[in-house]
Amino acid sequence: MAVYTHLSERALRQHLRPFKLGDFIEARGVSAGAINTIYEVSTTRGKYILRILEDRPPSDSYFEVCLLDYLCHRALPVPIMMDAGKLGRVISISPRQHLSVFQYLPGREIGVFEVRPEHAAQIGTFLSGMHQATRGFRKRRRNRFDPERIADVLERCILGVNEASQVRDLRILANELLRHHFPLDLPQGVIHGDLFVDNARFIRGKLVGVLDFEMAANGPLAYDLAITIVDWGFLKDRFIPERARALVIGYESQRLLEPIERKYLYELCRFAATRFAVTRFLDFEILPRQVCSRRYKDYRHFMSRLKALKDMGGQKFRSLVLRRM
Repeated sequence: MAVYTHLSERALRQHLRPFKLGDFIEARGVSAGAINTIYEVSTTRGKYILRILEDRPPSDSYFEVCLLDYLCHRALPVPIMMDAGKLGRVISISPRQHLSVFQYLPGREIGVFEVRPEHAAQIGTFLSGMHQATRGFRKRRRNRFDPERIADVLERCILGVNEASQVRDLRILANELLRHHFPLDLPQGVIHGDLFVDNARFIRGKLVGVLDFEMAANGPLAYDLAITIVDWGFLKDRFIPERARALVIGYESQRLLEPIERKYLYELCRFAATRFAVTRFLDFEILPRQVCSRRYKDYRHFMSRLKALKDMGGQKFRSLVLRRM
């Protein structure tokens, strides 16, 4: 989330009008995140999130609309997309910009220093519940961040840098990508793809909402678990095995990992760390946007997490994270 498209109060009022959300009171841009424009909006009917998908095809929005509807009807704690009548729930304001409004989720984002194993366990339970709930979901969307596509992104990064330290980092990531693929027999389904700490909301320690499904796609279910581990399982760049283990225990309370998923989870974690290092490098080193308001996200954090995983090794990882109590 960030602010790439700056909207005046008049423009905000105009965009909100079809959703019939009451009278506009105020709005503020949200600088966290990387790729989309986000505003928090207050009206006489409550608080909402206005989001503009930037530089994306409309099909990306429609997959998310269908998925959130599906999850809402199955009582999962996800945001409701507001309806604009005949215009639907996604309004294209240009060929590559698509606006939606979401009901504001209650609760708050917890800080990385606040995360406890009980928080991670609830995230694992939510994730497996989502994977189970979407077994009957028929819409499909290719994962934009599978190993083949990340290799393409990495090549673009390599062509765009000259600084010695960055060249060295990209070589490390390139060597890491050579070892990765998604085995064809990994169980597949709908994955969130970005369930980081800042995409969950808690009230008094209880998970009350998960947001930001714009990266949701079809992919290996264990890869979705690996993505959560490389964020929830670290304090800054230090691995916290109690968090990662709690996350897996929470996940397996709803769905047991299959033997092949347990076998490859360590490799999937290494790929997840590589994937986010590469995409953050692209977003913040290759494509800096001077006119936007956003918080800088350093790709080196995921380089450090990748190194921690490599230093740990697969055997130790499995003994720390996959040990059944």
